[in-house]
Amino acid sequence: YKIIAHEEAVSEPELANHNVGTTIIVKDLFANIPVRLKFLKSAATEFSYIYSIIEHFTLTFPEIDFVLINNNKQVLNTNNIKSQKDLLINYFGKEIKNKLKKISYKKEFISIEGYISNPSYTYSNRSKQFYSINNRLVSSPILFKAINMAYDDLIPKGRFPLILLNIVILQ
Repeated sequence: YKIIAHEEAVSEPELANHNVGTTIIVKDLFANIPVRLKFLKSAATEFSYIYSIIEHFTLTFPEIDFVLINNNKQVLNTNNIKSQKDLLINYFGKEIKNKLKKISYKKEFISIEGYISNPSYTYSNRSKQFYSINNRLVSSPILFKAINMAYDDLIPKGRFPLILLNIVILQ
């Protein structure tokens, strides 16, 4: 089906030829809202925010293929990459392959799955730390602090490990 939304008008769903999956196209999102438009950063900065969110989604949901196109150029494609480890290698290079530790922890009401880098493989910021709780993307100072404490004596101050964790709280 195809739906077009422009300003307050939303079309009725209509049949459309399309490959399997969903395509979302966003154009001139704030063009008619100058108050909001003035708070936007440069196009490159805004795109980096979008890329970061899509990257996090791809890592959280490796079973879903994502393709991100910007200015008619494909900048991300996860077709046929179905594991988190393979996605991490795809994003951050082959040298990370042997520097990842799989995490799998289960207790009564919680499970934690994902990957962490060994202490010899760090970054200058937290941009390579991806957290989700019950498959919802989160940015949590508590998680940042817990990871910092865990790596405290293992890595220099101002360095950050690669982290990909999904925490599932069972009910």
